[in-house]
Amino acid sequence: MTGDSVNDATALAQANVGIAVGSRADVVAETADVILVNSNPQDIANFIWKSDL
Repeated sequence: MTGDSVNDATALAQANVGIAVGSRADVVAETADVILVNSNPQDIANFIWKSDL
């Protein structure tokens, strides 16, 4: 699951892998497994490609 706002926090917490994109909300940062600081969607693909997910 990839999300960027508070309404995504529940899904991020329940997902096998939660990726927060440019999250400024503490609740999202606390529930995500990975936080991408830049708001570049390509970073999601790069992360998946380079990881062992």
